[in-house]
Amino acid sequence: MHNMSDEDLVKSVIEVSKMSTTNAPYKVAFMFLTPGPLPLSPLWELFFKGHEGLFSIYVHPHPLYNDTIPQESVFYGTRITSQPVYWGDISMMLREDC
Repeated sequence: MHNMSDEDLVKSVIEVSKMSTTNAPYKVAFMFLTPGPLPLSPLWELFFKGHEGLFSIYVHPHPLYNDTIPQESVFYGTRITSQPVYWGDISMMLREDC
């Protein structure tokens, strides 16, 4: 988890993108919007196994949801928080636009 504002987070991503080399492999980003525990997480663990370095994971749970993720999980350290997001609401688009 981090304490960066949305604007600071975007600036940080842009800076990291500028530093990347052109020979770096392309990555696919996965964003999980969830009100609590991640459904089917064991299935997703199997899906990602063996493809390390080819994806980025972002989990956006409700800000009040607290969880403990094991360090060996692909979901460890992937939580992003800022504002609550509600299905079908403009808040989803605002979060995806950052």
